[in-house]
Parts: sequence; C-alpha cells; structure tokens
Amino acid sequence: MYNPLDWYWLANDGRLFSSSHSALVNPDDAEFVEWKKQGDEPTRWPSDDDGNQTEAALRSVLAPYGVIVSASLLDAARQRRLAELTERCASEIVGGYDSDALGSLHTYPSKQVDQLNMMGSVTDALTPDQSGEWSTPFWCATAAGEWAFRQHTAPQIIAAGQAGKAHVVACQTTLASLSAQVLSAGTVEEIDAVTWPAV
Repeated sequence: MYNPLDWYWLANDGRLFSSSHSALVNPDDAEFVEWKKQGDEPTRWPSDDDGNQTEAALRSVLAPYGVIVSASLLDAARQRRLAELTERCASEIVGGYDSDALGSLHTYPSKQVDQLNMMGSVTDALTPDQSGEWSTPFWCATAAGEWAFRQHTAPQIIAAGQAGKAHVVACQTTLASLSAQVLSAGTVEEIDAVTWPAV
C-alpha cells in the first residue's frame, strides 16, 4: 500500500529517493532491497514543466506530507532539525512567561492575542499626561496557579510588558544559537545532539 512517508522514487538517471530518510539512497541499500521484496516498486520521479526530474518537482509532490527532499542524509537531518527547533521556539514564545511586576512572581499568557493586549496596555500606560491613578486589569496567575484579572499600575504593566519582551528575545536568541550549531555540525549524530534546553 502506498505510504508517502515510507516510499521510494526513481529517476531516469538512477537517483533513488527515500521519503523515510528524506534523502537519496543507493539501489543496494538494505532497507530498499527489503522493501522491494514485499512486492513494491519505486514510483517514477516526477518531472517539472520542462520535463526535468528535479528535486523541486519531487518536493512539490511530497510537501503536503511534510517530507523534506534533499540529496544527502546530512542535509536532510539539518533541515529537519532546523524545522523542529523553529517550531519549538514558536511554542515556547506563546507558552507564557513569569514576571514579578506585582511584587511576587506571576505567570502571564503570551499567545499572539495576549502579546497584542499587553502591547496595548503598555502603550496606554505610557500615554503622556496619564493620571497617576491610572491602572489596568491584566490576566495572570499566582505561583499556586490561581488565574485572575488583576489590576496593574502603569509601572507594573510596563514591567510585565518588558518581561514579556525579554521572554520573546530569549527564545529567539536560543533558536539562533542552536541553529548555528546545526549549520556547523558535520555529522548526523552531531545534528541530532542539538536539542532545546530543558527548563
């Protein structure tokens, strides 16, 4: 049965692509030989509009399945790990952050709408000639996990907003550092060893 995540494509020039490895493999590859014994045959490598069997043509077929198309196992591993790290960074950014703006540690939400709401609150707090009595409620949780719409003075909401900005920058900085390690790695094992740090 056709499985795009574990299949092979053969080009007229002999190039053999394995979707499970996201890279070219040799026709005498043990996994491929075993796969053929099951009665399967590789699909013809697709062609572009000019009739050329290119990586781009194959990529267009496999992109909907999230399969990376690369000529080498090293590059495939590199692309896969960069994609995983980027996804992890995005998840960390919207996963919330801590701030002691209220005098004790509170957790603030940081999904996109939360970031926009915080930006609006901080902007309002910075409005010239703002009343000294100004305050705004913002959703946050105590260390015990008790969420509530708590009032913040201007300095408090600004501090909470700054903590949120620092959180985003820290995530982006981590991604940049890990990505550099992946790009400079010389083996698949070195690439696989690059992981997001545990909290």
